[in-house]
Amino acid sequence: MKFKMFTVGAFTVLAFTTGSAQSSAFIIQDAERAQEIHLQNGRLYVNQELVHKGFSLMQDRFTFLYFYVPSRGLFTVSNREFEGAAQDGAFQGDTLSLNVGGIEVTLKSSSRILKEEASLAWVKFDPEFKLDVKSVMFGYGNKEKAPYAWPDQIKKNRN
Repeated sequence: MKFKMFTVGAFTVLAFTTGSAQSSAFIIQDAERAQEIHLQNGRLYVNQELVHKGFSLMQDRFTFLYFYVPSRGLFTVSNREFEGAAQDGAFQGDTLSLNVGGIEVTLKSSSRILKEEASLAWVKFDPEFKLDVKSVMFGYGNKEKAPYAWPDQIKKNRN
């Protein structure tokens, strides 16, 4: 029996082949395990000062979490390594803790943030990123670069 592996999009296909094409079987595995993120009644602290509270985010597919803090910059966070990021934090139950660019950031939730109890956090911080808003912005998406998904928040937060 021969084994052949093919990568198709986000799936890895493992084909078992014998001399006959009729007996081939295919097993499809998701190449990247889907990760959920749950933030309920969130509270964001910067250098131990509460800067934003009362937000929730529930997504079945978590790749990147973005948050912009006026006068600080843009934080892009994932539980996987990505280009330009450093392992500068951790998800621990209901808390995400980061220490990047001399800034201590803590995100607390009333529920566990990720499915697993603990995970490393990879962070990319851009202190030069600016938005014309007056409050913290949260977003999520599957890209670590712009355009960022800020679900209807920019219009609401300019006032």
